[in-house]
Amino acid sequence: MAVSNNKIFDEQEQGLWNCFVQEEGLSTVQSEQYKSYIDIMLAWNVRSNLTRITRLSDIVHYHLQDSIRVIRYAQFLPGQMICDIGSGAGFPGLALAIARPNMHYTLIEVNQKKVAVLRHVIALLQLHHVQVCDYDWRTFVRQTPVSVQWFVTRASLDMHELMRIFKPDSAYRSAQLIYWASDQWRMQREEEPFFIKKEAYTVGSACRWYVFFGTT
Repeated sequence: MAVSNNKIFDEQEQGLWNCFVQEEGLSTVQSEQYKSYIDIMLAWNVRSNLTRITRLSDIVHYHLQDSIRVIRYAQFLPGQMICDIGSGAGFPGLALAIARPNMHYTLIEVNQKKVAVLRHVIALLQLHHVQVCDYDWRTFVRQTPVSVQWFVTRASLDMHELMRIFKPDSAYRSAQLIYWASDQWRMQREEEPFFIKKEAYTVGSACRWYVFFGTT
């Protein structure tokens, strides 16, 4: 059941999509934005290898819902900045930007093909509250003067690298980090001082964790 590029769903696809819209409380505008996002991603996927997930049911569960269900557990406030580390095809950052348009977003991605896709989606959907940064992670932490309240990442870097934001000399020490983890995740000793909480959630047939880290 692959998504068609002209957004025409068959009866089964439309039923799945309607359930997604209802479960996540999406507006008509948000629903159409997600459809356009999917169309662009799959069109570019042919030449850029953005994702192995191409069936509508899998995209809804393992990309979109996996990205935005975190809203139920995080106290995101209007005007805050969310920074997506290793955004790839835009998950979770770009998906969140559609779900919560009253916040600001920075998508960190070094792969230039993926950067091009992200910028294309942002321009087409007129997501003026989203920017792309093509710095590598260490350069971003050292040099980027951005006020960030939340970092999010779907296992793009190992935890040793992610913990850099909590070093005493880091400009982002007061931010929180949300890490998308499998149900097999186990906390390492170096992460313990920064652990806040973990929240279990289910998407499709997968059980996973949102793991929160910070210094407060």
